[in-house]
Amino acid sequence: MIIIIIICAQVGFVGYFTLSSLTNMQNSIRSIEDHNIPSLLALKDMKSSVQSVAESTNEYVVISDQSTKTDELDEIMSGKMDYSEALETYRSLSILYFPTKIEFVDVIQEKTNILFSTSDMIIKSNKTMTDTDFQIIHTDLSRKENDALKAIQNALENEQNELRKVKEDLIKTQDGIWNMNLIMVITIISFTTTSGVFFSKYVIEKLDDLMLQVEKLKRS
Repeated sequence: MIIIIIICAQVGFVGYFTLSSLTNMQNSIRSIEDHNIPSLLALKDMKSSVQSVAESTNEYVVISDQSTKTDELDEIMSGKMDYSEALETYRSLSILYFPTKIEFVDVIQEKTNILFSTSDMIIKSNKTMTDTDFQIIHTDLSRKENDALKAIQNALENEQNELRKVKEDLIKTQDGIWNMNLIMVITIISFTTTSGVFFSKYVIEKLDDLMLQVEKLKRS
């Protein structure tokens, strides 16, 4: 009876540990699905949108065909809209899950606003560009594009590091569950075997005592 109680207690403890660990794993997976992955996608959308705006601005400057210029303007407007949607998604996720990440949002917005303002100034100038003018504008636009992309990349690396840490924690939790269950099985087998040996020894000793008493009774 005592053996059964001890085994049940061990199973109960391991069961509680396993359930608690599985709950933590489920929360981590939900965090990845609800926050990390959408944040990474939003940041990548911002990156491609910024590159699109810069590229179309450069194209707008060098081309002369009005129809093509209109197409590039459409690309710029589309890039800005896609960027704004992605930024708001990332901002909302940051506020909801990790408010400290707002600093990444602020820096991205600051650097990207500078780039977009420069793009607007170039388009509104409507002047004929010499090779020297274009080189100056291209260099300035590229520098501001790189500043915006660097801000986005910093946020991306932060998200990737966080995702890597969550994955590592999941692996550790999974290993912990496996090890705990393995220890439980080994412990139960060892305890049961040892208990069986001692119990058998106890029974044999009792039988020997009984046999001795029977012999004594026969002699009397």
